[in-house]
Parts: sequence; C-alpha cells; structure tokens
Amino acid sequence: DRELSGHSPRDAMAAGIAMIHQHFMLIDAMTVVENVMLGWPEAGRILEAAAMSARIREASERFGLGLDPDAVVADLPLGRRQRVEILKAILRDAELLILDEPTSNLAPTEVADLLAILRRLRAEGKGIVFISHKLLEVLELCDNVVVLRDGRVAGRVAVAETSREELAHMMVGRAVSASPARASPHIGAVRLSVSELTGEGLRPLTFAVRGGEILGVAGVDGNGQLELAETIAGLRQARGGAIALDGTDITALSAAGRVAAGLAYMPADRAATGLV
Repeated sequence: DRELSGHSPRDAMAAGIAMIHQHFMLIDAMTVVENVMLGWPEAGRILEAAAMSARIREASERFGLGLDPDAVVADLPLGRRQRVEILKAILRDAELLILDEPTSNLAPTEVADLLAILRRLRAEGKGIVFISHKLLEVLELCDNVVVLRDGRVAGRVAVAETSREELAHMMVGRAVSASPARASPHIGAVRLSVSELTGEGLRPLTFAVRGGEILGVAGVDGNGQLELAETIAGLRQARGGAIALDGTDITALSAAGRVAAGLAYMPADRAATGLV
C-alpha cells in the first residue's frame, strides 16, 4: 500500500522487494556466508561469520535449501547458486521475490527442487513474480498469469481456468501447432568426423555428422556433454583420437584455427564463455 516511484534498487530492497537475476549476482571466489554478508543492511557494524552461518543454516533447513555456509560458490552447481540468491532475499526479509527466467540454466531435477522451494515461500506468505516462457512450469507453479507480447499485456487469466494452448496463443497471437510438419532432409557428405576421441571426462567416442543432419547428444548434466563440446571446439585438449572437419584433420588446431576452418561453438554459458 505504499507507492514506489523513481526509486533505486536500494529503495526497492528496503521496501521488501528482491530480484533473483537470470545471471546470478554472486562472487564465485567467496563462500556462501561471505556472499550473504556482502551489502548486508548492518554494514558498518561488526558482523560475525559464525552468527551469520547459524542464521543461514536455520533458513536453509526451514526452506529446504540444503546450503553449506562454508561452501565456495564456484564449487556449487547452478541450482545451488540460485538457492544462495534466494537465501539472500529471505535473510533480508523480502516479501516480494521477482525471478527472471529462473529455470533456464537448470537440469530437470534442479527445476523440480526450485519449484518446491517456491511453494514453501508461497506457503510462508511471500509474493512471487515468476518470469518464464516455459508454459508447463507456469501452469504447475503459478496461480495467475499475465502474458506480455511486444511489451503490452496480451492477456490475464487464472491458471485454473486456462491451458497451455491458450497461453501459447496469447504469447504469439495465433494458434500454435504442437507438431509442425517436418520435411525430409537431404543428407549429404560427412561434415564432422570424430574418431576414438578421448580427453578430460571422455572415453573413446566415435561418430559422424553429415550435411543436412542434426545430431542430438543426450544425458544427465555432468556426464561429458560439456567436455565433448569444448574438446571439439578446441577449448580442451584431446588426449587421443582425431577430429576432422570436411575431411581436414583439425585435432591439433587452436580454437581460432577451428573457427577459421568453419566451426562455430555456441556455449550454454553465454555470460562468460559465450561473451569471449
């Protein structure tokens, strides 16, 4: 019941609003407790890490966050880092949490854990703004939905009274086919050939990708997908085997040499690796 206008982020936090950004605002080289203490409202007074650690453990247990105050943020998976951001908001007595695409970088199990945490926060009386284009998660978690298209409100609806198809129609302004017709691709010559490739996290791998073909690599996060992509891109060194692009061996080329040869890499981490 208090109007906010022309206010700063500090004013918003003081009013009980917390923003959980898509790219986390954490210092990787610091521990969980050190990140929580950064910018603490009681700055200027003596803060004891032990006392703060006790508060973190209590809040972590209460909301099912499973955080170790002494863990270094750089060693935490993305899902746990996000929990640190949520913890910071909780300990600053935030009453309204805004989450921007919070599941975009999470594995399915981490998404399920996050939704469970948000339900606990809702049960505690917190207000939550969940920004997402993943309609199944919106339908599973939210109570009401506001759909934006081209910067304007395209619709407002209660989740209990809508469907995935209706929300998709609001988002794009037309009916969306769940199964678009697929043309038969024209398969050409081999473009990428990987033969007995070994490296960090990789056992001998052999496969080929032809022109006009899309090869999918599936698996639970942490089982070698990143190592495979980075080894092909030249960001990690192969320990054995060969990589060929259009019949030319590129195994010994640098990342720049592979780019010049026609290989491009779009990494999942767009804020760091992708930026470089």
